[in-house]
Amino acid sequence: MAYPELADDRIWRPGVRLGSAAYAVAMSVFLVELVLEEDRPMHGTRQVATVRQVLRYRWETTAAALERAGELPAFAAAFHALLGATEHWRAADLPVYPAFRG
Repeated sequence: MAYPELADDRIWRPGVRLGSAAYAVAMSVFLVELVLEEDRPMHGTRQVATVRQVLRYRWETTAAALERAGELPAFAAAFHALLGATEHWRAADLPVYPAFRG
């Protein structure tokens, strides 16, 4: 194993949360501009989630994870601010992914 210290949850879990927050920010910068005026499907078909659904889901879940861990409060606050600013989008909750329907 190249990095045996990553087997320790005290190192792994905060790193995953930090990576999730960084990904949410990067994804937001790239995608938000595409859907300011009108939502669009994430992958070219309406049978999958829309960009707005994905963005709001990512902001909500990342903020919640950071708050539970007591980490990166400014990121959590920024994600909550984005959720508030986009509430008018009225994006439905993400549908259950087809592989997990049952």
